[in-house]
Amino acid sequence: MPYVEERLYSTVCPRCGAKMAEERGRVMHCPTCGFGAHRDSAPMTWRRRGTGG
Repeated sequence: MPYVEERLYSTVCPRCGAKMAEERGRVMHCPTCGFGAHRDSAPMTWRRRGTGG
């Protein structure tokens, strides 16, 4: 089985696709839809969605 490396974004909002801004403490916030998550947790939202962006 071939290995597929998939990049899961931490700076792109998994809800609306807008660029998120980094706030204090590595927390990412989307100015468009209001989504917020820790930078290390945001990629897991992409994974739960079933897409890498």
